Amino acid sequence: MSPLIAEKGLRQKDLPKLRERFDTIIRQVNKNPQDFDDYYKKEEQNITMQVKELFREEAIEKALEMVETSARFELVRKDVVRGMLDGTI
Repeated sequence: MSPLIAEKGLRQKDLPKLRERFDTIIRQVNKNPQDFDDYYKKEEQNITMQVKELFREEAIEKALEMVETSARFELVRKDVVRGMLDGTI
């Protein structure tokens, strides 16, 4: 059995992949990923907990999907809040 299949959850060395995916999505809309550091740290913890019972290979795939969704959601949420504060929404 492959080591990736036998292990469960994410490992510390998997986390930079998540951060890289998150930052890439944020940069695609010309935003600074550092502005999202606090949000990302919380999401990384949440995602890590949610995939901890999955076999590692599946956990990595699922975590990458989740971090993409999370990044897109946070971008929209910030735009909506900004629009509400500006009175444009």
